[in-house]
Amino acid sequence: MKQKTILLTGGIGSGKTTVAKYLNERYGIPVFYSDDEAKKLYHDPKILARVDEIVGGGIILDDGTLNKPALAKIIFNDAEKKKQLEDFIHPLVRERFKEWRTEKVSPIVIMESAIALQNGRQGFDYVVIVDAPESVRIGRVMERDNMSCERILTRMQSQRIDGSLADFTIYNEFDFKESADDLISKLISFNENKALFAGSFDPFTNGHLAILKKACAIFDTVYLCIANNAGKKRRYSIAEMEDAIKQTVSMNGLTNCEVVICDHLVADFCKELGVTYLIRGLRNTSDYMYEENISKINHEINPDLETVYLRGDDDIISSSMVYEFVNYGKPIEKFVPESVLHVCMQ
Repeated sequence: MKQKTILLTGGIGSGKTTVAKYLNERYGIPVFYSDDEAKKLYHDPKILARVDEIVGGGIILDDGTLNKPALAKIIFNDAEKKKQLEDFIHPLVRERFKEWRTEKVSPIVIMESAIALQNGRQGFDYVVIVDAPESVRIGRVMERDNMSCERILTRMQSQRIDGSLADFTIYNEFDFKESADDLISKLISFNENKALFAGSFDPFTNGHLAILKKACAIFDTVYLCIANNAGKKRRYSIAEMEDAIKQTVSMNGLTNCEVVICDHLVADFCKELGVTYLIRGLRNTSDYMYEENISKINHEINPDLETVYLRGDDDIISSSMVYEFVNYGKPIEKFVPESVLHVCMQ
């Protein structure tokens, strides 16, 4: 399973580091602290020399180490130099993060950073913003760093975060732990071994049922997705077919299957559900050629989506053929589940 990366961010005084430490101590999720890693970079004489050049000099002490107060004074009073410094340092920090995460066996890793989101999502799977009222944040920083209110407001202004990029927000005015626990619960759910079996299922056949059973035996959760294509006229009521399929799922004890309806692109729907595997049924080589082309298109829309092909027990019958049998008065009992039979014969 692909390792998921979380960008945990928030402005000064929001408490993002406190939240990060809680997630590490409570759930054992590895945390990469960007500020700490950035500080380590300044121990490299070549990097420090480049930083000194960027900010216009005056930040290297006689012993060759960084003059932190001097650097802070420059970057928080000169927006252009601050940006130039971040444009130099942040890519180096990201490279360290990439190296660091490969050493971790955890399915989830966190990068804690105050400024990373200023460059967009940058490929992170999830963005979590920690936030608190401005007055609370100011009070925390004044107590922690003995910093003036004016300086804190300047820092806040320089760390403006685009909340629209967040997947989750943890409000840390009082007790954040319930929100953090809820976040982890959702992430665990997203990282389950989920699959989606999509089709018009007009009608749902025993061949479909055979594929669904195999999928349920392989994956933690399987969504049986009835694709509602507005441009295609259905033979049977989608509501009645949904109810019939739910009865079939229940009668067959498929407790890890959920029946859903989708009226937009399946690849996008998979993103919404946190699904990474798309189940497709094959009856013959012609099906395979067709499905391979569809698979490539889906992968363009959703790069995390992998197509898994399964064979049913019936390589001949199709939904269209069942419908034709009904039209000509031929028996279909052996082709569809009992609950679906009632819908077809109405």
